[in-house]
Amino acid sequence: MLTDFTRVLVVGKSPVNRVVVSKIVERSGLKPTSKSPEAAATTLRSLIPGAVVLDGGADNKDCDALMSGIDALRRTSGRSLPSVIL
Repeated sequence: MLTDFTRVLVVGKSPVNRVVVSKIVERSGLKPTSKSPEAAATTLRSLIPGAVVLDGGADNKDCDALMSGIDALRRTSGRSLPSVIL
C-alpha cells in the first residue's frame, strides 16, 4: 500500500475539534479524513495518509491507542511517514 501525501487523517474525540482542524487542512489544499480515535485504527489499515493530526484531549492521552499502529506504519515505510502532529 502506498502513502497518499494528499490525505491527512484528523483524529480526536471532540467532533467540533475534528471539523475545525479538517477545515484548516482542506483550506491548505489537502484532503482530510476525520475520525474518532476508535475508528481511526481501522482507517489506518486501509489508508496510509501523508500526515496524521492527533487531538490528544486535555491530558494528551485520547489517541494513545493509535501510537503503536502509527509506529508500525512508519517502520514499514522505512521513513518517518506518516508525519504526526499532536
